[in-house]
Amino acid sequence: MILRMTKILSDSESPREIASIVWTALSGSVKIVAGLLGAYVNGRWSVRRSKKTFQKGLVKYGLPEDYAKELASTYASAGQNLLSIRKMAGMISQMRELD
Repeated sequence: MILRMTKILSDSESPREIASIVWTALSGSVKIVAGLLGAYVNGRWSVRRSKKTFQKGLVKYGLPEDYAKELASTYASAGQNLLSIRKMAGMISQMRELD
């Protein structure tokens, strides 16, 4: 392994510098993934919370429970579709086909 590493390194780079670069890349990618996961979970919770709030408001102002539930589901479906990983993958594949 050491022989292969020395072939990759130029005269001005030490193994410690390479390890530092690799560590920076890995820690940065972990931070990005954690941030994306946090945003995704927060988005899902926000859609769920807004659906419940909307449904309670409709019932409070006199709409029957079953109609309010149906309207709240329709209201939240746009946010749920936007946060669906399968639908995101489908949108990405459709965008690739446009190129």
